[in-house]
Amino acid sequence: MKADVGEPDDVAAMMDFVKETFGALDILVSNAATGGFRPLLTTTPRQFEAAMSTNVGALIFLMQTALPLLERSRTGAKVIALSSPGSRLALPMYGLLGATKAALESLVRHFALEVGQRGINVNAVQAGLVDTDSMRQIPNREQVLARWQAQSLVAGRRLEDRHVADAVIYLASPLSDMIQGQVLVVDAGALVHV
Repeated sequence: MKADVGEPDDVAAMMDFVKETFGALDILVSNAATGGFRPLLTTTPRQFEAAMSTNVGALIFLMQTALPLLERSRTGAKVIALSSPGSRLALPMYGLLGATKAALESLVRHFALEVGQRGINVNAVQAGLVDTDSMRQIPNREQVLARWQAQSLVAGRRLEDRHVADAVIYLASPLSDMIQGQVLVVDAGALVHV
């Protein structure tokens, strides 16, 4: 189902569909992101509101609307949000995205506190630089990727989207039942050193 997760009405319609089709929700992944690559000093109020609505508000709207379905999970529900290193690092042209991802990681901890006792695990995956369509918008992309690769502590391998997906699958599985309110960093060790 197509929905704008930054819009509460769309989220409600999506959860109505899930309820009618499945009756419960075992896994919820919040992966929406927007914000563009621009200096903070040029950010307009409209751009700020859009980034906050999509990058932060989406998890709030999803959790509020999905809670009854998550509580019906027979296996223990898992909520996973996708974040980025910009949540804790100052990266060029990434201030708006980074600030909203920091807020998202804070929400993960607070939602874990609020719903953990209800059988719902809430965690995040902080993905390092992966060469995706959105990455192609970053200025000096090749140099940024080369620098990231040079910092990698996984010899001869480049971080790929499948590595991030594997971390999401892990957090969605029973193997992660005792992990709550955490941010799992998947960056090939690039940020272990400066």
